[in-house]
Amino acid sequence: MLFVERMRTQAGLLWMTHFSSDREENLGLVQRDDLNRTYRENISPSSSQSEQDEEETLNTQPRITTWEAGWNVTNAVQGIFVLGLPYAVLQSGYTGLLLLVLSALLCCYTGKILISCLYEEDGSGRSRRVRRTYADVADACWCRLCPRLGGKLVNVAQVVELMMTCILYLVVSSNLMGHSFPFLALTPATCSALTFLTLMPCMLIRDLKVVSQLSFLCSLAHFLITFVVIGYCLRQAPRWTYGGLRLAVDFDSFLVAAGVIIFSYTSQIFLPTLEGCMADRGQFRGMMDWTHVLACVLKTAFSLLALLTWGEDTKEVMAM
Repeated sequence: MLFVERMRTQAGLLWMTHFSSDREENLGLVQRDDLNRTYRENISPSSSQSEQDEEETLNTQPRITTWEAGWNVTNAVQGIFVLGLPYAVLQSGYTGLLLLVLSALLCCYTGKILISCLYEEDGSGRSRRVRRTYADVADACWCRLCPRLGGKLVNVAQVVELMMTCILYLVVSSNLMGHSFPFLALTPATCSALTFLTLMPCMLIRDLKVVSQLSFLCSLAHFLITFVVIGYCLRQAPRWTYGGLRLAVDFDSFLVAAGVIIFSYTSQIFLPTLEGCMADRGQFRGMMDWTHVLACVLKTAFSLLALLTWGEDTKEVMAM
């Protein structure tokens, strides 16, 4: 059977070489067809069935509107780390303000190109979603060198990122607790322990509906805090100080500030699932644009107003 297929390919190649007016194009088509046939032969039935099951699962997921998808992205990029941005700008000066804008552009762009890697063009030139996760993308890139290794590396990187996120949130929450209750004279270690014990029951949550409800309440609290701080800063406009922003900054302090600023924009880790659940996936790129523009404007205004209000006395985490 394989010999017959090879003879058919060679016959097609000779026919197009001698009778077609565009030899190079037809040669490319024959070679591509041969590669596609070889690829199909190398795919096991279990792998094909797995891809079909994944596609059916994706199609049966509940759909969300573009506004709902934008709300989720906004929640991710407008997290609690916004409260630490004024201190980051204090450490990085005017370069930090520029980095706030550049980070929004880069994170928006990388989010869109990562999602584009989930798609391939079919025979009619239409884009078709053939992958679900970043691990699938990595497996496709490493398929010739070392199959499945790329996906494992990506999964390890994602686990490390999530662990670092949990640690950072724990540190920020502990710092915020210490600033919010100065009359208790709690040490940083005590604040960290209390925060950990408070959040430990959340490790037992397995229902995503509960997680969504907690996320919604968290977002409401966050926006309330943000607008309260902005309102207070505007009322203190006559007392603003302009010495907090500077051109010359310490390199080590700038690295820390850059990490806080860039990390505050990251939402790529859940974008494949979010885009797959959208009712109109064609609006994904536009949704990414306006959510990141909104986040950039709000973060820059919040950081600048807070820095003008408190100046050199700006704390690592904003607390009223």
